[in-house]
Amino acid sequence: MSPHLMRWITGLVAVPILAAVIYFGNEAVFSVIVIIAALMACHEYNRTAFSDDFGFERAQCLIACLLVNFAAFYSSPNNLSLVLAAVTLSFLACFFLFLYRCRQGAINLEPLRKTALSVLYPSLLIAHFILIRKLDNGVFLIFLVFLIAFAGDTAAFYAGRNFGKRKLMPNVSAGKTVEGAIGSIVGSVAAALVFRHFLLPDISVLHVAVLSLAANILGQAGDLCESTLKRSSGLKDSGAILPGHGGILDRIDSLLFIGPFVYYYIYFIVL
Repeated sequence: MSPHLMRWITGLVAVPILAAVIYFGNEAVFSVIVIIAALMACHEYNRTAFSDDFGFERAQCLIACLLVNFAAFYSSPNNLSLVLAAVTLSFLACFFLFLYRCRQGAINLEPLRKTALSVLYPSLLIAHFILIRKLDNGVFLIFLVFLIAFAGDTAAFYAGRNFGKRKLMPNVSAGKTVEGAIGSIVGSVAAALVFRHFLLPDISVLHVAVLSLAANILGQAGDLCESTLKRSSGLKDSGAILPGHGGILDRIDSLLFIGPFVYYYIYFIVL
């Protein structure tokens, strides 16, 4: 079976399940799913960042991920002090573990950099989906985030295959083209505007156009950033849990950048 066909089969199975959880599940159910996905993504990050010798760092990344996402669940959109506290404490813990490591041998900043990064990526970034769900029309905003990412991915694939000639960043991702990137933007904006017409009419056309345009560009950047992490570790995929798609990080890399932007755009500009 071709990888492309496997991607479509996995999508046809996973998308209806995901849509049902988003639409019919309450905040608690949705948050549990996000937290599970966050822990899986963090586990894959550990796989790309650390060797087996760094068990403490791996555990710390998972604990920080759990702490930040639970803080998001117990926070309100108008008060994120709990999330800030969780991020701050997790970040400080990175330095305590760094000092513990320094007692045992040579000073090596690399584990500190990687554990500190994990507090933000993927832990804090994915926690924004819990926060989006708490906003007015949060369910439809979650769907909008996914639509921007998935419509962009689909449009990029077909635009790149049919028109792609100029490589976008060949040293990071050999298959991505400038034409595919442009097609991705067009696909995301078009899909978002159609979605807005039927399900989010209270948000202006201009806001949705600007939001989807910027979100798509950020999403493509997120995809490329995750590719650099894998390339630096010599990995083709972050994992193998999703047939045809690789790991969780491979599937949500663009969402990690889109979600926070949509949250802050809606909260500070639209609301």
